[in-house]
Amino acid sequence: MIIVDEKTIALWRFRIDEKTDWLGVLREETPDQKYKFEYRFRYYKDEEVFEASKDTKHWYSMVCSGTRNFVLKSLRLVVSDIVTARSQFPGSLSEFVNDDGDYQTFMRKIMDAPGMYARSTSTPKEGK
Repeated sequence: MIIVDEKTIALWRFRIDEKTDWLGVLREETPDQKYKFEYRFRYYKDEEVFEASKDTKHWYSMVCSGTRNFVLKSLRLVVSDIVTARSQFPGSLSEFVNDDGDYQTFMRKIMDAPGMYARSTSTPKEGK
């Protein structure tokens, strides 16, 4: 599962073909030092979402080092290269960046986008 929360800097999504899409999220681990990039490929089996879906998903993650601007710029290039090399729908790339740190506005942009599905969950606090 990809987590989108207050530490999320950017989210990208695009369609690869009629039965496959890609989603990636960049989250801050240590400000201007360490970031986590998680992404997944989704292979459609049905039109359902979440647990009701029989879709196959493959998840990957990596740690990135550098300033926020450097990491964001670098991942934009990587995502652009993947879209160019793999997508049959190059115009399908959506990018959402939390530029001003306003998490609610950032989430509204994502939720208002076509084909985006999310649900709210709470994470237990440590020690409780």
